[in-house]
Amino acid sequence: MDPISVTQLLQRIDDGEEAAREQLAGEVYGELHRMACRYLSQERVDHTLQPTALVSELYLGLFRENTPLKLKDRNHLLTTAARAMRRLLIDHARSKNSAKRGGGADRVDLDHIMDFYEERGVEMLELDEALTRLSAMDPNLAQVVELRFFAGRTNAQTAEIMGLSERSIERAWSTARAWLRNQLSADSGESPGGSQFS
Repeated sequence: MDPISVTQLLQRIDDGEEAAREQLAGEVYGELHRMACRYLSQERVDHTLQPTALVSELYLGLFRENTPLKLKDRNHLLTTAARAMRRLLIDHARSKNSAKRGGGADRVDLDHIMDFYEERGVEMLELDEALTRLSAMDPNLAQVVELRFFAGRTNAQTAEIMGLSERSIERAWSTARAWLRNQLSADSGESPGGSQFS
């Protein structure tokens, strides 16, 4: 994903050029797919998850026709994609819980993603509530979690996106994980030993 090309395409979209939206979608699809693959990269060997299901939903949400993007550059796009991935998974967790209570919805590929994280001790709705509290206290820490956990970015990539040093991101990620581990443990009343934040 060429940062200059993305910025130029975003400007053309802001100027009302809908063809640029299609070009941008093509330009970033590979990066969004890699993001989803990284996000799902710690799966068990025998567990089949579908990064394509996640990225397709994300892609449709970000690039819907006649929807203003209001993005400045590549880094802003990646941050927005991470936030959208979080929203998508939280919304899916809510609808899945609703279906369990009698909604009767058919299972879809995203259910397999949710099942995988539940098996690892990550409850998406509890995580979302904890992240909302963290964001109120320290928006930068919450953004680090969105980029590291939801977007699958490395510390170096997160540092580049946020304009901070890699060491600062390492400290922030460590602090955020400890805080989330404490919050999720308190919420559940038990040790989150299997959690991604352990």
